[in-house]
Amino acid sequence: MSRSETLVPFIPEEAPFTHEQRAWLNGYLAGLYSYAPAKAAESASSDLHVVVLYGSQTGTAEGLARKLSKELKGAGYTVSLNSLEGYIPATLAAERIALFIVSTYGDGEAPDLVQPFFQQLCVEHFPLLGNVSYAILALGDSHYEHFCQFGKNLDAKLRGLGATDILPRAESGVDVDRPFTGWKKAVIKKLCDMATPSSAKHGEILLSGETSAVDMPAPPIQAATQKHTRENPYFSFLTEKRALTHSSSSKLTIHLDFAVEDSALHYEVGDACGVIPQNCPALIDTVLSFSRFTGNEPIDIPKVGNVTLREGLLQHFAITRLTRKMLSEYATLTECKQLKELLVPSQQVELERYLHGRDLADLLEEYPGGLQTPDELVKMLPRLVPRLYSISSSPAAHPGQVHTTVSVVRYRTHDRDRGGVCSTLLADRIGPGDRLPIYI
Repeated sequence: MSRSETLVPFIPEEAPFTHEQRAWLNGYLAGLYSYAPAKAAESASSDLHVVVLYGSQTGTAEGLARKLSKELKGAGYTVSLNSLEGYIPATLAAERIALFIVSTYGDGEAPDLVQPFFQQLCVEHFPLLGNVSYAILALGDSHYEHFCQFGKNLDAKLRGLGATDILPRAESGVDVDRPFTGWKKAVIKKLCDMATPSSAKHGEILLSGETSAVDMPAPPIQAATQKHTRENPYFSFLTEKRALTHSSSSKLTIHLDFAVEDSALHYEVGDACGVIPQNCPALIDTVLSFSRFTGNEPIDIPKVGNVTLREGLLQHFAITRLTRKMLSEYATLTECKQLKELLVPSQQVELERYLHGRDLADLLEEYPGGLQTPDELVKMLPRLVPRLYSISSSPAAHPGQVHTTVSVVRYRTHDRDRGGVCSTLLADRIGPGDRLPIYI
């Protein structure tokens, strides 16, 4: 028997317990530390190192990557979590298993800060990755022509460099929960198969939900956290908002404190705060002014129900950016010759130039009168998605609070001031005492 196996904690005789209490505690500790298979399984799992890499534009991929990393660590694997922003591609050659969660931005491109990574990966004579096994979850928006294109491009490049996919590439639209859960389960099962037999057995226990006689019950944090989700957020009071940058700075960064002491929300280091945003009411007024609608017309939204057109544009649909699919559907409705000419393959460059920096209001202003019913309008619009921000507080140092830091996006194109959907909401239209739907 090894020395480590003989070191079982015990309650000394001088401890302030009765004889019966001390005997019960010593028996419990002996039983707890004598279960060798669970200990060996954890050790074997930790021998399998996994790197989780994410490429995120709005924070969704980052949030999923953090969740995956946390669950893999809980399963006993050695896990490192990295953003592809600043990640050195040559480092991949030293990895055995790489799990990618990546978003597509713009017209099939990598997120802005991830583009240098992919450009380096694509240089001539890049080292082969023959020892690397990988899996990819590609995120995108089906309203865009190049759906999940960056995930597809990354998959093709890794294959071309000799890496082996342990699972077929998975793709997800805006509603990420179900695709992510299915992909995550498939990844964990595959890792169990790749690990040593004892490690695989350990993973199977985690997947099946079975516990041994001495397993401790699952911590209540997990069950509590599930009460407030993206579909069922917690309406938190904003208790503090302050600028972190000087008034003369060209870039505004703000610090926000949300109160969560009366909620079931719990978070750990590395988690992200999801914020359910709303569009700017002034932009909605502009959109409606270029249509024949008042905003009071009823519309029906799947999984939401009947709401007014104004409420739908405010809370449920993305209107700040034009996509090829939106343009295509509008061109079909209006029979607009100019728009149809933009959509032919030979005009791709002109199409990208037109879409850049324009939103729904621009389209309705430039080509008015094309929509006859509110349903025609909302059917061509993608859904509004939450924004994720890194949590900058500690649950130990700031109990009952969630702090986050937000960089406010503002810019001007086509003679109108514009901004990020959520960052301008937080900066301009929400103040201390207001409530906002959030989740971890």
